[in-house]
Amino acid sequence: ADLSASAAAFEAALERASKREAIAISKEAAADAKEALLAKTTREAREAGEALAARAHAQEMAALRNELETARRDAADLREQLKAEKERSQFEVLTLQRSLLLSDKDRKSDSPGKHEGENTPANVTTGAADAPADAPLASEP
Repeated sequence: ADLSASAAAFEAALERASKREAIAISKEAAADAKEALLAKTTREAREAGEALAARAHAQEMAALRNELETARRDAADLREQLKAEKERSQFEVLTLQRSLLLSDKDRKSDSPGKHEGENTPANVTTGAADAPADAPLASEP
């Protein structure tokens, strides 16, 4: 009877030890699973964060490209406006120059004592015939 009681006690102790081992193994497995789940969640969160950052970067780059294109169009428009303004200014300068030339020409032709054809090479004299007789010649001191 002692042997059978000892065997029963041993089996009970073995069963308790097995249960403790099973609990320890279960706790260890649960900790490993928790760690794996945390690693997986962390990896997924990091990947999601990287994907969000990549999307944000792509959106930022698209916005910058749009701004650059707008700036290029604005610059082209300004170049066209500047070119048109330059042409307009050149036309105004040419118009003013023409007006001045015509005004000078009109003033010269309307000046008193001048007649058409006067002071042309055929009508120019040396002036000796018109000078008084006692006037010194240009070569005399």
